[in-house]
Amino acid sequence: MRSRHGAALGAVATLGWWLFRFGFPGVNPFLWFIISILAFGGAVLGAGLILSVRHGAIDRLVIVRSGVLLALLSTPFIWSHLRSRQATPSFMAKADSVRARVDGHNVFGNLLLFFVHDSTPQRYVAARKIAHDSLAQGDSIWVYLSPDSNPTIDTWPPGPDSRIFVRRMVWFWLIGAIVLCAYGPLLYPRFIKNGP
Repeated sequence: MRSRHGAALGAVATLGWWLFRFGFPGVNPFLWFIISILAFGGAVLGAGLILSVRHGAIDRLVIVRSGVLLALLSTPFIWSHLRSRQATPSFMAKADSVRARVDGHNVFGNLLLFFVHDSTPQRYVAARKIAHDSLAQGDSIWVYLSPDSNPTIDTWPPGPDSRIFVRRMVWFWLIGAIVLCAYGPLLYPRFIKNGP
């Protein structure tokens, strides 16, 4: 299979995913612009998948270099996630708690919340957690706030969602491996030839 065939399949798969998930966008030019960008990204990844297999078969060091680079790029995210998990018990020991009303979800699956804290109505977009997927508009959820003038806010269940984090890291590695294995060998000789 040629890379242009992979590009076509990637674009079609991306369009199919959008239609299945969100339906036909109608005549909204902004949505069509977003869809065009996503289709282009799908085409790049589709072609990249073909090229990465080809480059990996020719030189196994391509895979090793890509893995090392992805491991280095992943380290700050893993470190930040672990620090957030370790900080959760101390945060919960000092935090205030209030009940919030769920006003719905945004397109990324984040909860849209409304609550009143210290007589002040507030709206808040919560970080996405797997446990939030079952909540619907009108439901309630606990919100936790640190006792600061500019409080840190978290929602039930407290702390970062490890399942969401692992899922994002898997996508990061999949997409990163395709891009690095496919297009890294094409750029590296030019970098050596022309200098940094």
